[in-house]
Amino acid sequence: MQRGKTMTYATAGVQMSAGIEMNVRSHVYIPDAEAGSENSRDYFQAGNQVERKKEITISRNRAAVMLLVLAAVLALVIGIKALSYAQLSGTYSDTMGRIEAIHQQNINSTEELAKARDSHRIRYRATTEFGMVPADAVESIPVVAPQTRPNQNTNGLTAEHPFADGYGMLSGSR
Repeated sequence: MQRGKTMTYATAGVQMSAGIEMNVRSHVYIPDAEAGSENSRDYFQAGNQVERKKEITISRNRAAVMLLVLAAVLALVIGIKALSYAQLSGTYSDTMGRIEAIHQQNINSTEELAKARDSHRIRYRATTEFGMVPADAVESIPVVAPQTRPNQNTNGLTAEHPFADGYGMLSGSR
């Protein structure tokens, strides 16, 4: 009980003060607080006052249909990926086969080139097919060609002549 300064009556319970935002009833149920006593008072029991939202549910049939549709879509995606993989695998096999064929062709070409470069074979063909003679079997005679370009000949030109150095009549690229 509490009595105010200017009040003539007393009040029961805790009065609101600054900073207190909660009131509690005088009769609150606390489990086993009064063990063994028989009390016929009605106690206040605080329950879950939060409103529950309505849960979204679907029937089993709809869920089964949705799962079947999902499984069909996933099977379709997996099938498309498997076809793509098979095509890539076939392309890879074809490319590897072509690479092996080119490699074998290179080996054959290398063998043919080695046969064609054989010096004994070259000498044999030169003597039999073209009638050539080895260079050491022939006596070489040096040949000197006469001067056939008079514009480069400076004989008879004096130093005062403009073309005395022999470069006055050249033509073509330099």
